[in-house]
Amino acid sequence: MPYFITVYDWSLYTTSLSQTDLETSSHGNDPGQTGSNPYDPGSPTWTGVDFTYNGTGSDGTLLAIDDDDAFFEDAYVETGGAQTLDQDVTINGVNYFAGDVIQNEFSLINAGGVELWVVRINGVNVGFAYPAGDPPSNGEVFNANDTRDGAAEDSLDQTTPSLEPYQDILCFAAGTRIATPGGAMPVEELRAGDRVDTLGRDTQRLTWVYSKRYRWPAGPHSSKPIAVRAGSLGAGLPKRDLVLSPQHRVLLPGGALAPAVALTILPGIRQMNGKRALTLVHAMCADHSLLLAEGAPCESFYPGDVAKAGLPHLARRSVAALTGPEYASARPFLTRREAERLLRARGHCWDDQSLAAAGVTRQIPCPASEALIAA
Repeated sequence: MPYFITVYDWSLYTTSLSQTDLETSSHGNDPGQTGSNPYDPGSPTWTGVDFTYNGTGSDGTLLAIDDDDAFFEDAYVETGGAQTLDQDVTINGVNYFAGDVIQNEFSLINAGGVELWVVRINGVNVGFAYPAGDPPSNGEVFNANDTRDGAAEDSLDQTTPSLEPYQDILCFAAGTRIATPGGAMPVEELRAGDRVDTLGRDTQRLTWVYSKRYRWPAGPHSSKPIAVRAGSLGAGLPKRDLVLSPQHRVLLPGGALAPAVALTILPGIRQMNGKRALTLVHAMCADHSLLLAEGAPCESFYPGDVAKAGLPHLARRSVAALTGPEYASARPFLTRREAERLLRARGHCWDDQSLAAAGVTRQIPCPASEALIAA
């Protein structure tokens, strides 16, 4: 199944590591690391080293990968067939071809918990991959204090492997109530053709609804869902506990959309690290729209390249048939870091004044519905 990641090659960085070190290291080589790849004083250590990015977020190279699971992994822990390039690509003047083996060699984590993955093709490290929806900005400096390898026992903390999820999943958890002209309905009960209330556009007709059961390994993981406790966005929103995928965007005062994972800096909002399985539901309109999920303004499914790549083949074909190049976003998108800066400045999301200005209807009739699955 083809998936996508974006790699930022070494030519875009200033660092004290040599080109040979960058291209050949097989792990971060932190001095405290134990396991099958212990610290070797003759090898480079990537922790404590500055990597200064000298490009823009659009300078990355999109890679199509053929894989049989939902995670970009190191080759020695890959459970199925080898991960290979699905298409030919040129990275920093070097040609790589469909069928070449590609792997997540190891990852680096900074003091803020941001994790970067070292991408390796045919035995050569070619650059960094960043979390979905959070590309680097010019002049940004990354300095790691922790490393992870393919297997937990080879990682510095001895518990967490270096796994990168491919999917930029944009979903509501089953049980989430979406406002409709006839009252709020559980998202999994909606069908293509149903009308939903939207912010600023009256009602819109759903063109595509799709649900899938997702599973995760034990322990923390960046792709696990975000729990938004009732009232934690301010002004009584959401009206009931809301669960979203990490990259599902929520409207902020001022009119921009922020990924749900950025909201975790607010009290009452957290990543569900104990969650092992959950049914998630996509709901797409003819135009990108702002739905009212438990009263809170959240985006409908936005069919970007990475989001579509995370869908099964038939679902991807259905979305492609319903959208085109003119499918525009309803509001500007913020990266995680941009949203976090805004939220730190405000201290919360919504208040009564900004809610009224946005035209969000707070009192929506909500029939009884099955409660969301507890964490």
